[in-house]
Amino acid sequence: MAAPGRLTNRPPPNPTASRPAVPAEAHDSGGESVEGEFAPPGEGNHSVRRALEMLATIAGHQDPLRLGQLARELSLPKSSAHSLLRALAAAGFVEGDARGGYVVGLRAFEVGVAYLARTDVVQAARSELAGLRDALGVTAHVTVLNGVDTVTVAKEDPRRTGPHLASSLGARLAAGGTAMGRVQLAHLPDAVERLGLHGRRRRQLDQELERVRTVGTASDRGATAVGVGSVAAPVFDAAGVCCAAIGVSFLLADEPAWATAGPVVAAAAGRITARLGGQAPSNTPRPA
Repeated sequence: MAAPGRLTNRPPPNPTASRPAVPAEAHDSGGESVEGEFAPPGEGNHSVRRALEMLATIAGHQDPLRLGQLARELSLPKSSAHSLLRALAAAGFVEGDARGGYVVGLRAFEVGVAYLARTDVVQAARSELAGLRDALGVTAHVTVLNGVDTVTVAKEDPRRTGPHLASSLGARLAAGGTAMGRVQLAHLPDAVERLGLHGRRRRQLDQELERVRTVGTASDRGATAVGVGSVAAPVFDAAGVCCAAIGVSFLLADEPAWATAGPVVAAAAGRITARLGGQAPSNTPRPA
């Protein structure tokens, strides 16, 4: 399923309503400012960064994280981690469960949805994702590059019979190891430097990216998940920059999908590029 629509007209979250309280734990010295107190600008900025790091850490784990785990991962005293959790929970960005673990809260979801709603490529790709899903009976998704990773920003699974594969919204994978990532890296001038590769691995990636630029699509057979294949094509914005990739994933045993996926995915990417007012570089193969 693609990203849900933006939630609107919601009142600010009530930190005491239907949310387990952050348990009080023994504090040690060196803690952050208690919620509600004012801190000097430098200290406040540092606390904001730590809170964002904590939220990203919680979001990066599938299972709830306990206070001790968060303190260790972020190298924080428990008192500091506890104070940050209180602030995040009060704002609705994290929620506690009955076992003392913490997960991403509804407010964080709303912020993420707002990002997707304002991301042109997601809007431009919605109909193409559904079209690929229905035409090929496979999972279709859109990813964007973030550093050396790809992040899934939209996804459509088969309605009934097809396998539900590959990723969930917000899933992060190493760009160099996926078709969705390589097809974007192929159009970055600093791709190899960004990944920090050297020697034989650098030469191999250079050759693979050149092949992707020549063919116009990237594919992999079992590189991301055993028994799963994928095909991806680049999407370009109005500045001619590769801003995303659209692709499909399916079981390797599905030979009909292999035979038809490349041209169909490339054509979908071309239509998304056109909707964005974009244009592929002159050396990029155009879909038939």
